[in-house]
Amino acid sequence: MSGGSLFKSTKDGTTVLWVQNAGCASGLRTLPTGDVVCNGSDTFIRVDKASGTKTVVTTSLAYPNGIEIDYAGHAYVSEQNTGEVTRIDPYTGETAVIASGLSNPNGMSFSPDY
Repeated sequence: MSGGSLFKSTKDGTTVLWVQNAGCASGLRTLPTGDVVCNGSDTFIRVDKASGTKTVVTTSLAYPNGIEIDYAGHAYVSEQNTGEVTRIDPYTGETAVIASGLSNPNGMSFSPDY
């Protein structure tokens, strides 16, 4: 990520612009489908792997930072300003707060068996 744009690197190390001004500010993960998700300043964004088309999935986040993906393809986003972790369906936009009362959550990771 650079200035919110996304780049791809080839096996030989060549870097090419993939999605200009994607809006990515923090957190970046690949979904099981190969699509990419990232956080903007208050948004959660999905980018289609084939076309590079950007979709803003939700705009209701408060300083989203960390992202993790579960086995079913749901995204979990830590929101520093609310002290919450929110589960997001990257295709429908459905959200659910799964943890609250945290102190500045900033990233997370699942164990290999989730």
